[in-house]
Amino acid sequence: MSGDDYNLDCCSCHGSYLLDLCSSVLYALRVLRSYGFSSQSLKDVFHAMVIDRMMYWHGFCLAFDYTRLNSFLRRTVKLDYYDKHSATANSDLFQEADNTFFWKILCNKAHILHTFYLTDPILYTLSA
Repeated sequence: MSGDDYNLDCCSCHGSYLLDLCSSVLYALRVLRSYGFSSQSLKDVFHAMVIDRMMYWHGFCLAFDYTRLNSFLRRTVKLDYYDKHSATANSDLFQEADNTFFWKILCNKAHILHTFYLTDPILYTLSA
């Protein structure tokens, strides 16, 4: 197995791991609903347990994992754990999280990744 295959397998494990965690939360939400939790309380638990995990793990997922995550979110809309308008804005949440992380790196000179930020662009000249 080459190094690229290993990285691909590792990344796909993150997506599967995330979906497994989220699916187990759905079972817990069904149990809470049977105990009489309100719809808003279930949505709050869903957001805290699933959406926050997705926000953390999304950077480790591959493109095909996003399709599976969006499918999962559509299913949760049907179960009334997630709002329909929030499900369509999910990619915007991921983009906003990436932008926030990037700007924290740029603005904090003490951040460990700030040393890798290039202030001057590198110009390449190709010789013929």
